[in-house]
Amino acid sequence: MNGVVDRFTRLSGYGSAGAESESCNLDYDWRQARMKYISARVRPTKVYHGYDADRTLIIDDLPPRDYVEKVIKVDRILSVTEDYIFIECPHDTVQTWEYEGSLSDIKSQLRAAGMFAG
Repeated sequence: MNGVVDRFTRLSGYGSAGAESESCNLDYDWRQARMKYISARVRPTKVYHGYDADRTLIIDDLPPRDYVEKVIKVDRILSVTEDYIFIECPHDTVQTWEYEGSLSDIKSQLRAAGMFAG
């Protein structure tokens, strides 16, 4: 199998006696499913947790930190402004990150990754 499962057997008539099995082909070239990344020097500023019962936004301000170089998966980026990257994070949270450089720098990296058409 070379560590890759390319076929599996699916039972039709799940739970019934004498169920026949049917073969499904799962051939997929995972090399074509490449993740896109950009890099930036960022520092987190806020965490957005959602809303409380009164529909008030729940926000945590983060303590000041130095900028650090990060490689960012493009699929996590929700929005970019002149000052912030809005990034999707675990546990249904969103963070804002300040970044060094300009919006044009970020747009150029996104364009190079094939993720920006403007």
